[in-house]
Amino acid sequence: MYRRLEDIPHQDGTAVTVGTFDGVHRGHQLIIERLIGAAAAIGGRSLLITFDPHPAEVLRGMKGNTLLTPVDEKVALLAETGIDSLFIIPFSKEIASLSPETFVKEWLVEKIGMTSIVAGFNHAFGSGRSGNDDLLAALAQEHSFSVEVVPPVVAAGERISSTLIRRTLERGAVGEAAGLLGRYYRLKGVVVRGNTIGKQLGFPTANIEVLNRRKLIPGDGVYAVYAHHDGRRYRGMANIGSNPTIGESGYGLEVHLIGYNGVLYDETLSIDFCERIRSEIKFDSRQELSLQLEKDRALVLELLADNQ
Repeated sequence: MYRRLEDIPHQDGTAVTVGTFDGVHRGHQLIIERLIGAAAAIGGRSLLITFDPHPAEVLRGMKGNTLLTPVDEKVALLAETGIDSLFIIPFSKEIASLSPETFVKEWLVEKIGMTSIVAGFNHAFGSGRSGNDDLLAALAQEHSFSVEVVPPVVAAGERISSTLIRRTLERGAVGEAAGLLGRYYRLKGVVVRGNTIGKQLGFPTANIEVLNRRKLIPGDGVYAVYAHHDGRRYRGMANIGSNPTIGESGYGLEVHLIGYNGVLYDETLSIDFCERIRSEIKFDSRQELSLQLEKDRALVLELLADNQ
């Protein structure tokens, strides 16, 4: 992995793709598959170029928890794809001001040794996003590299994109999001102390402080999840919201691990969101809440029965 252009060794026969790759979703996965194929066809290396921070943070002041894959998670996912090299450009306004011609000629061709580029169908690059397919084709003629434009991946009539996945997660449709991502959406966090009310109800929960504050949190509700801890996977039910029946617990994420009886304080859990099973409800009593939790647990066990 490289973070400085000067550290990348020049290698003729390099196949390149460039993008934000937030989510590393099914559309991205097709681009990466074509990148690896392009490198194999020329007997060269595959190099994926991405950015940190996300360009929208620098150019549009994007704030809040909006990222699908913060950089550490993105790096881990990309490492599993089989690419040869990864270059993370420290994105800045200076980088954004590079003309597409300079970026292609001086960075990709002369410094890196690009002879093939694989681009998404709506790829734009360079100052003001002025680089497009037509300009890329012209530069390819000038600098003797090949271009492959990868078509979009479509699901249920919609083009898979990071924006679509964000909207899907925000409305709590984590099962749909998993289909777009090609995997369950995951949150990773540390277990912190809560009010122990879940334990009093017979459903002890781990209160999760998500490690990366830029990571998008699915919409409020109760979810069937897998919780990963210490090399084991547990079926569980998670609540995102304010726990209106309890009132005093505040907003957050808590998870009940079915069949786990240990102490988890200060431990790290990874939570995979499988299905949303209901909205948050304010019950008239804690007894009613406990009865509903029994139903929730039974439904989780049924939904995840075939996935153990």
